Amino acid sequence: MPRPRLIRAASTNSTETNSVNIHTLSETATLSDEPNLTAALDLVAADLPVFPAGPDKRPLFAGWQEKASTDPEQINEWWRSYPGALPAIYVGRAGLIVIDCDRHPGGSDGINPKG
Repeated sequence: MPRPRLIRAASTNSTETNSVNIHTLSETATLSDEPNLTAALDLVAADLPVFPAGPDKRPLFAGWQEKASTDPEQINEWWRSYPGALPAIYVGRAGLIVIDCDRHPGGSDGINPKG
């Protein structure tokens, strides 16, 4: 059985500077002035389907579920069109489960224990 991959995404209000922790850089990614593109290519190298999202975390185009890609050429093309985009993972197709534990001032916590 293969060992699970560690993918850690920082909260949007986190003080961490490294928002994605992938163990190896993809062959197509380099450290650059385009950290979001680098992160997107690293996610693709980990075989995770990616699409560009805006600062509000919403997809930047319709049909993102079908268009999310693991193709580095497609990712580079999207980031040429949307240079400030945030890399987003289509977690359902990737087979991932996400637990959002953000605390919201004046609002509810990301996890509300029951029972």
